[in-house]
Amino acid sequence: RAHTTLRLVESASPRGLRSTTDLRHLASSLSEAVGDLIADRAASTSYLTRLLVFARQNLEAATRQLERWQPKHVVLASQHGLQARAMLLYCRALEIPTIYVPHAPLATNRVYRDLPMDLAALRGPLEVDVYSELGVDQQRMRVVGDLSVQTALLETTCPDGPILVAPSPWSEAEVARFMEIAAVAINDEYVVCPHPRSDIDMLRRVLPRRATLARRRTLDIAADGCRALIQHSSGVAVEAMLVGAPVIELAPNGDEPSYFAIREPYVQVATDVDSLRRALVSVDVVSRASVAAVAREWAGGWVAHVGTDAADRLRQVLEDGPAFKGALREEWRTPQPR
Repeated sequence: RAHTTLRLVESASPRGLRSTTDLRHLASSLSEAVGDLIADRAASTSYLTRLLVFARQNLEAATRQLERWQPKHVVLASQHGLQARAMLLYCRALEIPTIYVPHAPLATNRVYRDLPMDLAALRGPLEVDVYSELGVDQQRMRVVGDLSVQTALLETTCPDGPILVAPSPWSEAEVARFMEIAAVAINDEYVVCPHPRSDIDMLRRVLPRRATLARRRTLDIAADGCRALIQHSSGVAVEAMLVGAPVIELAPNGDEPSYFAIREPYVQVATDVDSLRRALVSVDVVSRASVAAVAREWAGGWVAHVGTDAADRLRQVLEDGPAFKGALREEWRTPQPR
């Protein structure tokens, strides 16, 4: 969607599609074209106008940055979104090689199937396997690792400690429901770890009395010691497994985990108070050392290198300099069923 929107604005710009009024007219035409698929035509036009304006802004920003820096290659941490796609669009036009260094573990949703760069510097061999099954050339993928995890954190096994609860940056109602399940299932005091994009004021409003709001990075707290980490399809689950922390996937809606690495038996799965209680009991009765060893081996397939080792590997990829060969994979080009 982002790439198509950008192409629409970019291709129309030479014909005078410069002002917000022009973009609003285009949005109105698009809204009318989809017909009965959207009930609220006014809301649709308003949304499409904002989307097209943002697309134009990102195209202009990408042009300015490339003209200013004239890079040999460009590193991107995302393959979706208007900012990344705007940069990719002009890198393609100027034949500037692009390198994908993922900002998060490999997710199961459709947008992560795209690799619109010239080379992918992935986190682990299991990520390479997933993309290989999708037809991506293995010769244009490298295993680099995750630079955000410090090597020292992996040198000891996570000791026992408080239960950590890490809600995603959802709406207040969704966070409140997640927190309510945790509060009923957990008997002791516990620590709530905000997501980097969490609304802290909102978290304080829904924070149970027995919970403490963390002020440090979730992974650092887990490495110091925790009984278990309760989260929902978060990248911190993979990081926690790397340091030997027991991980529980709490999915109140019963949906499948968003990341390939979050799978049973390496992660306990719960959907309500009763299943969360059972998962916490299971964590207590099973040997932490055996759980840590199995989970660490599994997580190591998704994140093979960390810290300075990962940084050195990425530095080598950058020094080698990828050739301009075009997108590794572009699923957006394939028509999808409604």
